[in-house]
Amino acid sequence: MSRVDDCYNSLATQGYTGSRADMLRQFEAEYDLFGNDSWVEALTDSGYTGALPDMLVNFWADGGEFGGVFTQQLDDTDDDGHDTDGTWSSDGTLQLDILGFHSYIGTAEIVTAFSFSSGGAVPQGSTIDSAILTIDLLFEYGSPDFDMGCEATDVAEQPDSGNLPTDWSITSDRTNITTTPGAGLQTIDITTAVQEIVSRPLWDEGRINVMSQNNAGSSGTDCWSVADKSRAGGTSAKLVVTWSR
Repeated sequence: MSRVDDCYNSLATQGYTGSRADMLRQFEAEYDLFGNDSWVEALTDSGYTGALPDMLVNFWADGGEFGGVFTQQLDDTDDDGHDTDGTWSSDGTLQLDILGFHSYIGTAEIVTAFSFSSGGAVPQGSTIDSAILTIDLLFEYGSPDFDMGCEATDVAEQPDSGNLPTDWSITSDRTNITTTPGAGLQTIDITTAVQEIVSRPLWDEGRINVMSQNNAGSSGTDCWSVADKSRAGGTSAKLVVTWSR
């Protein structure tokens, strides 16, 4: 049996039906491969040659898994900021976003949000192999204690005064931070939180809203202060999601 035969048998085993042409059309429609130049680049970089259908057949016959990488560094000042006691600030006080609690700017609740427009780049139901948030830590105070997770919703929208992060629900899966690593770029693994969002049956694949939850109380100053997109000289937040099917 040829590798091509193995490929089509594999498609049939996964529930694709009809002629070989029909199965390929169904497979392409599900993954939008022929309209996605990133697949050509990824397969070429992996050493596959020829037309895209030929590369796909050979890749599938080799037992390859389909997946991708979504990367976005925030470039819109409206995509990040913090909600202080129900007041949204998209440029941040002093162009800082607070993870935890800072008595200078809040009296009750502070929720920072980073909104990444995935635009279908991470398919609903896919397996999240990793999801890494990178932020620019400028200052740290006291004994930080906060969680980083995602807004638990099917349809995430850009935060603003009418869509306040203090009204959002955070994912049950989240990452707790209690460290003081020093200033500089810091990475936070939010793989399980993103997986929880992507696994929602009705998730619309539009945005991934990353959010903080303060656990340090509402007095004193126990937080990370990170660069807002609008801060000159700071590095805006970046999310890298690696997924497979």
